[in-house]
Amino acid sequence: MDAFALFGLPRRYAVDPVDLRARFVAQSRALHPDFYGTATPAEQDQALARSSELNAAYRLLQDPIRRAEHILTLEGHFDAAGQTQAKLSPEFMIEIMELGERATDAHHAEREVLSAQLSQRLALQFEQIERTMLVHDVAPLAALRASALAQALELLLQRRALQRVLEQFA
Repeated sequence: MDAFALFGLPRRYAVDPVDLRARFVAQSRALHPDFYGTATPAEQDQALARSSELNAAYRLLQDPIRRAEHILTLEGHFDAAGQTQAKLSPEFMIEIMELGERATDAHHAEREVLSAQLSQRLALQFEQIERTMLVHDVAPLAALRASALAQALELLLQRRALQRVLEQFA
């Protein structure tokens, strides 16, 4: 599913939330069950499936991280299951392992400090992802767009790893 195409939007990270909502509401109205009361069961099922797809696409495009991941998926960097062949650097993986060990061994007060530090790091990472995806939106050359997507992919993978460590603190 291409959520952008479903709403007739260009494949860009920057999405106007008011416009997105208006498109969602307009399409949702057209699929409302009241319009399909006399339809065949097959038509009703089709409208229900399309409505479900529309809801999923709307939720996806509302979430900036999922929207970035969706663009990367559409561009072939993630498969349908959200997996990629890209690897994080060995240095970063060592850092993640060390953070995981600290999470396991830390006392309550230290865990709270580490958790706060990771949360702050995730917030900064989100800002980097946004900036990188916005560069992708406006880059005039395909090579620059590809470079921005490669950067965004690495940042998103790092974010996933950091979030897994943060979950160990919960």
